[in-house]
Amino acid sequence: MSSVRDRFIELSRKIQGRATLMGVAKGQPLPVVKEAVDAGLKDLGNNYAQEGEALMKAIVGVRWHFIGGIQSRKVKFLPGYDLVHSVDRLDILEALNKRLSLQNGKSEFLVELNLGDEENKSGISPSSLDAFVGASSHFSALRCRGLMVLPPPLFPVEARRVYFKQAREILTRHAALGWDCLSMGTSEDFEVALEEGATIVRLGTVLFGPRP
Repeated sequence: MSSVRDRFIELSRKIQGRATLMGVAKGQPLPVVKEAVDAGLKDLGNNYAQEGEALMKAIVGVRWHFIGGIQSRKVKFLPGYDLVHSVDRLDILEALNKRLSLQNGKSEFLVELNLGDEENKSGISPSSLDAFVGASSHFSALRCRGLMVLPPPLFPVEARRVYFKQAREILTRHAALGWDCLSMGTSEDFEVALEEGATIVRLGTVLFGPRP
């Protein structure tokens, strides 16, 4: 079986600088995550606030991304992240902006889109995006950098291409806002996402191996 280092090198070769390789640390043992960082991984993503807090204390010198669902009571953990991907509620932004302002801090975020209109998935609909972004522009401590997308889990994964393409088109239409981040693509489908313009791919199992 290949090592984490070997997998990181191979994934970097496939991505060829087209996007940021972000390692999804959810449920992974600390030594495994550290092995990837030692191999050159510069970006790590957390799904859970408490787990992320411990990892951020143990690993330094990387960029931290929050990619999980955001509960109001967990906003206090978010100022430590370089980029918050999974924003789909104005009350979360309001609470984060207030906390950052008290600390004289700044943060960046992505709007999570629910392109497949899936009832049990977070994210806002494309039709609500402009109103959401307009309302969020009043938060002075926050800057929107673009979009996060998790398409419906269709198989073969080629069937997900239409959603990745739609996300790229939406990002392009908002270029005047300075958006330059498109977070999409996971272990299953990142190669398709890359072909459709992903700038950040979120890789867990394919990099770290199965979670214990």
